[in-house]
Amino acid sequence: MGKVYLVCADSNLTAMSEDSLKSENETWQWRLQYRDTILNSKMSIEQIAQQLNTTIEEICNTRKAVRCRLNTKEMIGIVREINMEKWVLEHTFELTNLKMSKLQERYQLSNTQIRYCRMLLKKLKQKETQSVALI
Repeated sequence: MGKVYLVCADSNLTAMSEDSLKSENETWQWRLQYRDTILNSKMSIEQIAQQLNTTIEEICNTRKAVRCRLNTKEMIGIVREINMEKWVLEHTFELTNLKMSKLQERYQLSNTQIRYCRMLLKKLKQKETQSVALI
């Protein structure tokens, strides 16, 4: 046993790893309790953050973590579950040529989702360019 653990045990204190584990478990309980709201594709991320009294960034990170743990696919607007990379490649023209407001109207996406799709498209194009250069 480590010295820190023994000192904590002697003083009736919890070790930092125990506190960290407890905090992580509490976080996951909260995430799973509110998963339907967190993953709700009919609400904007801003609305979800406001309803759950947290930040937009926290909701984005939480969505990724919950999807990963539950092994669910990402949603686009009110559309069904899809493969994001495939959807982005199929909508390359629109993502590169339409204004944000037109994309929001057409696909019922939030600004954050559109920025994510555009960023993903850029990464996919870079990956494609790198693989062509290697050939």
